[in-house]
Amino acid sequence: MGTNGGTNAGLVGTPEQIAERMHEFESLRFETFLLQYHPTLEEFERFRSEIMPLLK
Repeated sequence: MGTNGGTNAGLVGTPEQIAERMHEFESLRFETFLLQYHPTLEEFERFRSEIMPLLK
């Protein structure tokens, strides 16, 4: 499988959609995600504030 800018895993969409997709991976016993953000700081902050709370 190649790369397409990080969208192969389907981690795109609303914060709720991304969290749901990450939970789907978790149910398949995935434990680690390597995430890439662009622009880095802004998107990391967005992930931290909007998605991480949905993963708890």
